[in-house]
Amino acid sequence: MFALSEESKVRRLTDPRVGGSKAVNHEEQERITRIIDGAGYIPFILYLGYTKSEPRPSIIRLLSPLSG
Repeated sequence: MFALSEESKVRRLTDPRVGGSKAVNHEEQERITRIIDGAGYIPFILYLGYTKSEPRPSIIRLLSPLSG
């Protein structure tokens, strides 16, 4: 889903504006990618269903479990 090119990885590690402690290592990048991928899956499916449905429900009815 999210990948950096080798050039951007090298640039990030050698850029003097980016401290050595602020560079994201490979394991940290994979962990962040898994979190975003897992947390973004359900909202993306809901968004697709909302935009492709006819007639389109109101946002309040879509988000509120008590609206009827």
